[in-house]
Amino acid sequence: MTTPAAPWMDRLLPGSWRAVPFWVEAAHSLQGGRRLAVHELPERDDALVEDLGRKTRRFQVEFVGLARDYFSWRDEMREALEEPGPGDLSHPYLGELRVHVEDFTLTEDPRELGLFRVDATFVEATSALRVVTEFDLGWKTKEAAEAIVEPAKEALVAVAAGEEALPGLVDELVVELRGMALPDAAAPTIAPIAALEELLSAAASALDLTALAQSLVDLVMAMVSASAEAATGSPVVPERQLVSVAQSMAELGEAWSDPTAGAGSAPTSWQPMVATARELGAAADQRAVLIATRAAAFSAASLTSVEVAFESGDGALELATALDGLAESILALRPPLELGERIASLRAANHLFLRRLVADLPRRATYTPETTVPALVVAQRLYGDARRYSEIVRLNNLANPLFCQGGVPLTVLVDA
Repeated sequence: MTTPAAPWMDRLLPGSWRAVPFWVEAAHSLQGGRRLAVHELPERDDALVEDLGRKTRRFQVEFVGLARDYFSWRDEMREALEEPGPGDLSHPYLGELRVHVEDFTLTEDPRELGLFRVDATFVEATSALRVVTEFDLGWKTKEAAEAIVEPAKEALVAVAAGEEALPGLVDELVVELRGMALPDAAAPTIAPIAALEELLSAAASALDLTALAQSLVDLVMAMVSASAEAATGSPVVPERQLVSVAQSMAELGEAWSDPTAGAGSAPTSWQPMVATARELGAAADQRAVLIATRAAAFSAASLTSVEVAFESGDGALELATALDGLAESILALRPPLELGERIASLRAANHLFLRRLVADLPRRATYTPETTVPALVVAQRLYGDARRYSEIVRLNNLANPLFCQGGVPLTVLVDA
């Protein structure tokens, strides 16, 4: 890069910011001093002055850029000034400095063709220490999820009537849970889950509500965890499996017959209660089992979400919505007060944790290849990295990675 010949340019001295060259014409300034805390006391003519240390130095620097390839140089300088973190400033008077850019003004004047001026404030990078200002919201989700487990068990004991129809209800529940929570890939985990199912069946047959509550909550939490673990490394990513489980749990029991169908909700002088005591007890058992099952699933899915490596921000948003719907389905059953409060707390913790992730994760988009090509070619075209073909295969559940059909949209990931 060479400067045009002009008399006033003889005074320019070279410098650089992040290895992008510039020319210094005007004077610079340094702002420094001491950080003082001045305490002026009543009835005293003097003051107490505390010295809190040296102020961080700020350098006000003006420089110009000029060259034949003016536009590319200007854009390169702008990018260097906006790049995060500290950089190296080389200045003819200040020397070599490690600084941050606090702010800058880039000026272009049509009367000065091929030239831009920059007025920038640099702050010295005084320490390699990084101040952590982010909070780990995952622990809050874990804490709130774990706090649900015991109230969920207590709710079943408090609400259930323990009628003779309970064993049949439990058997029906287990079949439905297996269908919604356990993908085929979960076969290696079936043995411990089968043992929990036997404990649950035995407790139901004995009408032991305490043992029933313990084994039911343990079984549901084991099923949800196994479901997410089985999805890892399979075409179904864990976040999608969790979304599916949460949505299914929110609908659990909707097809069950109502033991009190046709009965009035409360007796009156003109409509007596027509449901029998046994029917009312069976209805109480249904409600108690649903509350405990959905609460255990809500806790397990929330705990698992903290460990999931989310593939996209869309997945985090979908899971947040699904868990929110599951929480609504529990609250609609009017659980005991303590459990209801814990559900609401976990719901809020999930919102904070999952929605915070979205900003840092890639988002889903669509890409339509014009002709049929392998996933390797698509990955190379989109990302410049053919190794990401497996990501495309997984997102689209492609049967054969050699054939991405032309004219058919593909789901791909783009930066947030």
